[in-house]
Amino acid sequence: MTGCFHHRCLEVVRAPLSCASGSTRARRAFTLLEVVVATMIVGVMIVAALNALGAVTRSSVSFGNRAVALGLAIDLMAEIQQAAYSDPDEDPVFGREPSESASPRNQFDDVDDYQSWSRQPPQARDGTPLADRDDWLRRVTVERVAANNPNQVSAGSTDTGAKRVHVFVEYRGEVLVELVAVRTDTDD
Repeated sequence: MTGCFHHRCLEVVRAPLSCASGSTRARRAFTLLEVVVATMIVGVMIVAALNALGAVTRSSVSFGNRAVALGLAIDLMAEIQQAAYSDPDEDPVFGREPSESASPRNQFDDVDDYQSWSRQPPQARDGTPLADRDDWLRRVTVERVAANNPNQVSAGSTDTGAKRVHVFVEYRGEVLVELVAVRTDTDD
């Protein structure tokens, strides 16, 4: 009987052991699958977080560039608006008069002297380049417009009593700011 009992014990013991070893193998494979899936999820989350961080950084730089551009545009527009409507010393000619040079701007004495003026990098009024602005460009257009409708550009060479001034500030070829103002001959 002892042999028989022993045999029965072995069978009883074997059955649970074989089930346990099969269950252990299945559990290990499932754990490996969980690790792979979790690694993929974490990887996707890291990529998304880095993309978001990059977007925030680009947005911050863009916001800073727009603030610089606005300051450059306001400074130049204020300078233009302080100039006389027409040349105080010579017969008015639209644009720079023959006695005025294209640069520096401290030679400009009326609004339309700024017509088609541009500089890269931007300069102070005396022609000194502004520091750390090599990739920046400021440009100006001045047009004669109807005094009662500043959106209507005058086709002729007759003075209409109003000039529309556009100041553009670009950074690496992209216009970041455009300011528009109208100057009339009654503003002097």
